[in-house]
Amino acid sequence: RFRCMVCVSVCFPELLGLPVRVAASPISDTEAVEWFTVGSHQGAVAGMNWLLPLHCSAVVWNGLVHAFAGASGAGKSTLIAALDARGLPMFADDVLTLVPSDERTMALPGHKSLKLWSDALQLTGRSAKSRVWPGIDKFFVNDGPAHADKPLPLASITLIEGEGSGQLDIAP
Repeated sequence: RFRCMVCVSVCFPELLGLPVRVAASPISDTEAVEWFTVGSHQGAVAGMNWLLPLHCSAVVWNGLVHAFAGASGAGKSTLIAALDARGLPMFADDVLTLVPSDERTMALPGHKSLKLWSDALQLTGRSAKSRVWPGIDKFFVNDGPAHADKPLPLASITLIEGEGSGQLDIAP
C-alpha cells in the first residue's frame, strides 16, 4: 500500500497486467485522486516493484514502442497527441515503465489519460475534460487518444530539448 496527502491508498501488487486498486477517502477530491494515480506517483510505485520508470511519453509504431523524453513542458504530451492524430496510438503519457531484461527491454502500457496545457489543447484541436489540479492551466483530455494495452518491446528513446526559441530542430 502507498499513501499520500490526498488521502488515497494505491495497491500495485504487480504492474505486469494486473489491475490497479485505488481506495480514496470520502474527503478526497476526485480530480486530485485521478492526478495522483496517473501522475509521477505511478513511477514511484513502479520503482518499488523493481521496474524502471522514465519521465517519457510514448507511441506505438510497427508493434514497437518509441518514447520521447524531455524536461517538463518540452512538448512530450503535445507530440503524442499530434502523432495520435496521424494514426500512431499513445502508449504512455508522462511516465513510461520499463521491464529491464538481458534479452529485450519491454515497455508496459501507461494510463489512458492524456494531459495537455491549454495552448496544446488549441494546437492539437482537443477538448478539456477537467483540470489536472485546481488553479493549474493543464487539463485531462476529453477525447483521449487511441491506446495500446499490452506490453511491447522498446525500440527507441528520443530526447526533446530546445532553447525556448519556439523553433524545432531535428537531429540524429
